[in-house]
Amino acid sequence: MISKFYSLSLSFIILFLISCTADRKLNNPKEGLSGMQCEGIDYYVDEICESEKALLDWAAAYPKYRKLTDLTRPVLYEIMQETDIDHAAAIFYHRAITEPTNRKFIEYVFTKQNELLRKVPDYSKKKLIFAIAPGMFYKDNTEVDADGKLIRAIVKQMGIQEAVIPTDQTGTVDGNGQIICDFVQQNQDKSGIIIGSASKGSGDFKRAMELCGNEPYFAKVSGWFNFGGINKGSLVVNAMMDHWLYSREGKVYFWWKGYNYEGLTSMRAGADAPLGKDLVIPKGLIVVNIVGVPHSQLVTERGRPFYNYLAQFGPNEGLNLLADSYIVGTPLFPSWRNDHYFRVPMPEERIKAFITYIVEKKNIK
Repeated sequence: MISKFYSLSLSFIILFLISCTADRKLNNPKEGLSGMQCEGIDYYVDEICESEKALLDWAAAYPKYRKLTDLTRPVLYEIMQETDIDHAAAIFYHRAITEPTNRKFIEYVFTKQNELLRKVPDYSKKKLIFAIAPGMFYKDNTEVDADGKLIRAIVKQMGIQEAVIPTDQTGTVDGNGQIICDFVQQNQDKSGIIIGSASKGSGDFKRAMELCGNEPYFAKVSGWFNFGGINKGSLVVNAMMDHWLYSREGKVYFWWKGYNYEGLTSMRAGADAPLGKDLVIPKGLIVVNIVGVPHSQLVTERGRPFYNYLAQFGPNEGLNLLADSYIVGTPLFPSWRNDHYFRVPMPEERIKAFITYIVEKKNIK
C-alpha cells in the first residue's frame, strides 16, 4: 500500500514539474530591450539597438567563414568558444543575409511587403489551398499557435483556402508523414497545395516527402512554408531520453495525458533517428525557410531551459542548432531576435510576401 502511494505521489510530482515547464511564459522577448536606444533600420532589423548593431558590425568584419555553408556545427562551436554564443549567432545571421540567394529573396520580401500595403492580391480564382502540418500538442496547447491560426487567417485574406492537416498531435513522424501524404492525394482537385509547417510539423512533412515525394500526385504540392521547423531532430529530445529522471517524467506525463510517447522520441537527433537522413526536396517544390536567430538577452521564458541546454553545442533557437536550420539550395529568411516560438511578431504584409513568392515563383494558374 505504501509502495503504491509512493509511486502515485511521485507521478503527481513529476506531472507537476513538467506542467510548470510547459506553462512557462511565452513573452515577447523585445521586453529585454527596454531602456536601450533602438532606432533606424540596419541589417534588415527594424529599430535596431546600438548593442545589436555593434554585434552585427563585428560579424560583418569577421574575416573567416564568409559563406553560410561554411557554418557547420564544429565551425559555429569553434566561433562560440573563441567569443561567445551571441557573436556566433551574429555570424550566422550576417552570413545568412549576405548569401546571394538569400539576399535576393530578402530584398524581394521587403519590396513586396511594401507593395502589399497598397494592394493585396486576390488568388481566389486559382483554387489554391494552404494546409498546415501542425506542431506537437496543437489541439491542447493553443497558446503556441501550433496549428498556424494566425497565418491561416492572413492567407485567407488573399483568397486562398486554408486547412489544418489532421495529424495526430503526438503521433510519430512516420504516422503523421503518411497522413500528410493521404491529405495531398485527397486534394488533387486543387491547382496547387502550399504546405505550411512549424516545429515538429516540419519533421512530419520531411517524412512525408520521403514517403511520397516521388509519387505523381505529390506534384500538386507547389510550395513549403517552413517556419521554425525541426527537420533534423532535436538534441533536447535526446537529452530527455538519456536522463533517467527526465525520461521518466516524460513517460508519466504522456501516459497521464493519453499521448503517444513514441511521437516525441521520433523527434530525436542522430544519423540513425527517423529524421536522420539528409533532406531531399522534390523537384519543382518552392521552399521558404524562416529561422529564428535570437541572442541570449532575447529568449522567451518557455524557450530558455532548452536554449540554455543547447548552448553547450552551439548557437541555437531553442530546439534547433542554427547549423541544422538551413536547407542548402533554398531561400532562408533569418528572423533576428526570434527564438523557436517566434514571439516577436512579423508584419502581416511580410507573411503575405512569403506566400506571394511561392505563387509567383511557381507561376500557379
